[in-house]
Amino acid sequence: MSVTSSNQIHISASQLKSRANCPRLHWFQKVGQVPSSKEKKGADRGKLLHSYVETYLTTPICEGLLPSGFYDFVEAQMGGAVSDPNTRHGIRSADSNPNLLNLRQLMHDKDSGVRLLVEQGFNMSPVFLGYIDLIVLDGRSGRRSVTIHDHKFISDKRSMLTLEAARRDYQTIIYAKAVSTFFKLDAIDFQYDYYGTKYKWHESVRVSYSVQELSELWREMRQDVEDTLDNYKIARADLAVPNFLSCGMYGGCDYKEYCFK
Repeated sequence: MSVTSSNQIHISASQLKSRANCPRLHWFQKVGQVPSSKEKKGADRGKLLHSYVETYLTTPICEGLLPSGFYDFVEAQMGGAVSDPNTRHGIRSADSNPNLLNLRQLMHDKDSGVRLLVEQGFNMSPVFLGYIDLIVLDGRSGRRSVTIHDHKFISDKRSMLTLEAARRDYQTIIYAKAVSTFFKLDAIDFQYDYYGTKYKWHESVRVSYSVQELSELWREMRQDVEDTLDNYKIARADLAVPNFLSCGMYGGCDYKEYCFK
């Protein structure tokens, strides 16, 4: 399940969402690769917090060294208190999830019957590739079960996916398909762990698929993938179909100044 690079077009869940919201927006982002001047503080903070979780899970628990709790662990890594309040809230929110410590303990216990794959790359022919935050392979029952975890650091609970939206989300489907195909599974679980960055909170949304359910959703997604690939054949932004109703999404489109010229 490794990621390789080439000149081939690759499709991600974010690309599918972008094109579904506005084909012209997708053209600016991925086809024309037009730089955006909009600040990406939230995205940068999310990447930083993801890196803290990754480091936390992959660092063995050694008595007398780094603390076992997530918040204290990050402070020790940083050499003091985290200054940015939103980042600090994100760390405290993740610290309120006891499963993080449990997963870290299981990861470094060779006899636990549980294996964790952190930031696992995948390359699913012909156009899908990416990285999955966490895959938990649990064989303690005598039969291996697999759960995908995705960490989401968000400021507002309204950005959380509902259970039904999560079931039909491009990311959920693509990641579940990649993992279930690689491990030849009959069923798979996907869990979104949401953490607040404006105040301390943690909530989870968990989706379960049978292979048959997943195959049906995969077939339904096929047309969206073909439409996204077709967008790469368009020569100019003004030839891509706009969706002006989406201009105000997520605080406003990065490319309004180009779109309305």
